[in-house]
Amino acid sequence: MEEADYLCDRVAIIDRGKILVVDKPEKLKSYIGKDVIYVECLNPNLLAEKVRDMEWVESIKVKDGMITLGVKQGEKRIPDLVDIAQRNGLKIFSISMRKPSLEDVFLYYTGRRIRDGEETAQRTVPRRMRY
Repeated sequence: MEEADYLCDRVAIIDRGKILVVDKPEKLKSYIGKDVIYVECLNPNLLAEKVRDMEWVESIKVKDGMITLGVKQGEKRIPDLVDIAQRNGLKIFSISMRKPSLEDVFLYYTGRRIRDGEETAQRTVPRRMRY
């Protein structure tokens, strides 16, 4: 993905043979926000509901116990998220932040990481018999 980010003028996110989105790498990354915060917590849907209308939340996605947030000034928002979770009795298992990448764009549109698909494909493809 890093090579695609630096070398390509346009990138397509494809999942299970279907093109989900096509655009310039910078534009794709801007769709999910300036910074990306991942929160794994006990009740991600409730936390998502509590932060959905915050002015600093640009995008939000909940999948498999994980919330992916596109936010402004991510470093300043982590304490806000912890405070909101505590006030609502939600336990946070992990929280991390980074600048968006094409990997984040893929996760946002497909709900899984690229490696997740490769592992599944490797398990379902039979090994060739050796003679």
